[in-house]
Amino acid sequence: MSNSSKQAGTRWETEVVNYLRQWWPMVDRRPLAGRYDKGDIKYAASGWTIECKNHAKLNFPMFLRQARTEAANNGDPWYVAVVKNRKAKFSSGATADAFAVMPLRVWAELAHELEDLRARHSTGMVGSPK
Repeated sequence: MSNSSKQAGTRWETEVVNYLRQWWPMVDRRPLAGRYDKGDIKYAASGWTIECKNHAKLNFPMFLRQARTEAANNGDPWYVAVVKNRKAKFSSGATADAFAVMPLRVWAELAHELEDLRARHSTGMVGSPK
């Protein structure tokens, strides 16, 4: 990878961190860890590995393989590749327009958990075990 590619990747990671700080003030970039890399971003919520990608060519399978490997290095069950959206005509290139790419299994688990939380909240059972 050329130095300019590495710099573009670092800038993208920083943009994603700054965007995510709206919700998680403690989010930060992770240092490189070589063979046992743990993803690009760390934050207080446990269970997640976030891998950032800023590539001209979109290769979602490769991005997800890397995120999955790094999630395993972290012991995290969930992972996402945050991919810069530079191609779409509708995209401003803004960080908010990035692709958050994850396997259907991960999305389904999260959607189910959210529905369960909402159901418990509407019945006044927030905090109750499933």
